[in-house]
Amino acid sequence: MDGVLCNSEEPSRLAAVELFAEMGVEVTVQDFVPFTGTGGDNILGGVASAKGVKGFNTEEATKRFFEIYFNKYAKPNSSIGFPSAHELIVQCKNKGLKVDIASSVDRIKVDANLAASDLQLSMFDAIVFADAFQNFKPAPDIFLVAANLKIHNYVTKKYTLVSPLFHHF
Repeated sequence: MDGVLCNSEEPSRLAAVELFAEMGVEVTVQDFVPFTGTGGDNILGGVASAKGVKGFNTEEATKRFFEIYFNKYAKPNSSIGFPSAHELIVQCKNKGLKVDIASSVDRIKVDANLAASDLQLSMFDAIVFADAFQNFKPAPDIFLVAANLKIHNYVTKKYTLVSPLFHHF
């Protein structure tokens, strides 16, 4: 969803920079790029490890990150959605296609990003969150789980993936 339906990557990185600044650790948005798509805990923890932050508490940091992100960057109807995302979803639904979201972030962030993107949860047939798989990108787990959804009594034989990341699976 991040980077496909909405422009949340940069705002997420800015919120993370603010989080680290509160801890007295200087980071840039570029420090987070190598961890993109690997899950929220891995993004924060990866940068903390790379910067040598001692005693980093991922759970507390994630909670504070969400506070910053939700209050400053992902307010409802803040229009972080890509202009063509809504149109693409509607066209797919009008053609009878199932439209799912597969995201490596927690449900709380998916919900916030949908609200900030002016997209309704009801537009999607199913949503896969970070807790549905073990291995984050570049492992293909998220896509395999999404392709084998049985939530709505369907398993797809054809699957089109729209992703901002380029990996060979």
